[in-house]
Amino acid sequence: MAEPPPPEAAAAAASTAIAEPEKDWGGLPAAITASQAGAINSQIVKTTDAEAVLSLTQKHHERLNSVNAATALHRIAQHLKRNRASRDRVLRDSRFLALIDTAAERAPQCNPRSVSDMLWAFATLQHWPPSMLKPLLTRVAIHLEANAFEAQHLALIVWAFAVLELKPVKLLERIEQCAVSQLKSLNQQNCANILWGFAKLNYKPETLLPHITAKMAKPDFLSHMKPVEISDASFGLALVGSSDAQGPLMAALAGRVTPDHLLPSFTSRQLVTLTWAFAKMNTRPTELGHWLERVKADHAQQPLLAQDQKNIKAALGRFDEDVEWLSPPTAAQVEEAAESEKAAAAAAEAAEAKAAATRDKVMGRTSPDSWS
Repeated sequence: MAEPPPPEAAAAAASTAIAEPEKDWGGLPAAITASQAGAINSQIVKTTDAEAVLSLTQKHHERLNSVNAATALHRIAQHLKRNRASRDRVLRDSRFLALIDTAAERAPQCNPRSVSDMLWAFATLQHWPPSMLKPLLTRVAIHLEANAFEAQHLALIVWAFAVLELKPVKLLERIEQCAVSQLKSLNQQNCANILWGFAKLNYKPETLLPHITAKMAKPDFLSHMKPVEISDASFGLALVGSSDAQGPLMAALAGRVTPDHLLPSFTSRQLVTLTWAFAKMNTRPTELGHWLERVKADHAQQPLLAQDQKNIKAALGRFDEDVEWLSPPTAAQVEEAAESEKAAAAAAEAAEAKAAATRDKVMGRTSPDSWS
């Protein structure tokens, strides 16, 4: 999953979301406000759970600026991204709802980092408040027009749009243009997130695709890609690319997923995604056998998720590979089969005995008495 940049700089950033000095008394009130906002942000960044964040936002409700609101949402999402039960509870908390209202009110002052952090937070929480739609997307448009987003921001926004199922085509077109202009700054995670996000949104970045393909194919770049980045990028390339144009890059990505290299670090889900991507491109990867051995072993210990089973079955069907291992018989089925086999054997034995008796009768040797 996409990860935002670390929040250490957020406290400093909070001091930038203030009134212009010429609009206050010599800049002093703005400086005081900035100092207060920075202090609040520092406290938010240091929280260890969502409850602590909500307590702080409630305490400083009237003094929160746009960066404070973005940082609070960002930290809450970080704390809850692997805790669904707590997440559902927090989403209903009145303090969280108040924070959403504050975020919507402060959105017009959000800098690029804050916009990116908010979208990442909502996507991670899988929660998109209707009140945030217009103000936040308006701010995205303004910063895109100024090409103010950094490369990592662009990647996170595309990823968030995909997770939240938002497809503002005009904004995606502008993001693509900005990504081309910042191609040198895109790292491995950025490339994977952009490709994955565009693919999920069924948006083909015609202009960006050849540039990002060439960048990722460079050995120095490729050699630093992690399993999740290879998996996500392959998924994206399979949907928005072609075997002719992106096939060589796909082969290079597969070449890193070997038993003596990255294969041990892959999860079964990532291998399923990778296999599916090659099947989508109708290209059989040379390392398929090793991938399947690993997936089969993992599946035997812990069954694949239903969607993963569906995807790998479809992929292996294109490669004419056996899929019976996906549905091994249960203990009850094994016992039932054994009983059926016993019954069949008994029936066969009875039939043979009956046939023998019939033959004996025909030959006049139905019993020893007939011999006298």
